[in-house]
Amino acid sequence: MTEDNKRTYKAPALEKGLEILEILAAERRPMSMSAIATSLGRSKNEIFRMLSVLEQKGYLERREGSEQFHITNHLFDLGMQVPPVSTLLEAALPKMRRLAERLGQSCHLAVPSSDQMVVIARVESPGAIGFSVRVGYRRSLADSGSGKVLLAWMSPERRAPLMEYFAERLGPAFNPEVWEYELKAFRARGHVEVQSTATVGIIDVGAPILQGEDGEILASLTIPYLGGPSTPYGVRDTVPFLTETAAEISRLAGAHGGF
Repeated sequence: MTEDNKRTYKAPALEKGLEILEILAAERRPMSMSAIATSLGRSKNEIFRMLSVLEQKGYLERREGSEQFHITNHLFDLGMQVPPVSTLLEAALPKMRRLAERLGQSCHLAVPSSDQMVVIARVESPGAIGFSVRVGYRRSLADSGSGKVLLAWMSPERRAPLMEYFAERLGPAFNPEVWEYELKAFRARGHVEVQSTATVGIIDVGAPILQGEDGEILASLTIPYLGGPSTPYGVRDTVPFLTETAAEISRLAGAHGGF
């Protein structure tokens, strides 16, 4: 049997289940069975059993008294159990805790997922007041400090289709030439420092976690810097600590197989 023939296999029930998960992930809000069916162009009868099974298996849930379905953390938890991811977390978390204690700032680890970045670990500020990003948080690579780190250290072959996608989706607001110039400047400096587009008053300072001799990007280590009278370090003063920590995590992840 040829590869082409193998690709013609169909599993309608599985396809429906995956479509449900994908639409809920894309919408990022709870949806009723009717709304899901309409979005997928299917009847409620077609997806009723799929929703029931996904709920029984723990992939979906409804709040008590609600008919709105939302995705649980079950898929995320499964992904965290994959050896390469767990190895990276084992290497990163002790170093991240030390960094947070030293700087009095929170920090988080994000990895690329299609055209987005997703936070897979965080350590909160040890102080009474701080700012942190929840695990599982997603945002466009083109609209986040962590995303800019991931794009800047991607290989050109890996980055090119993403740049084409952003140019198509964002139109005139996205200039690939300007972006390439900015990403090159980030690589030359060895870190990213940009105003957060999600929260006023936060400056995202990020550095790459790299793998192997080619320096392929694994993740971004980012500090969502929040200044204040009791802050022990200015934003620029955090950079050497951040890049040193990222380099240490890169070495440890590489020594244990990385991704």
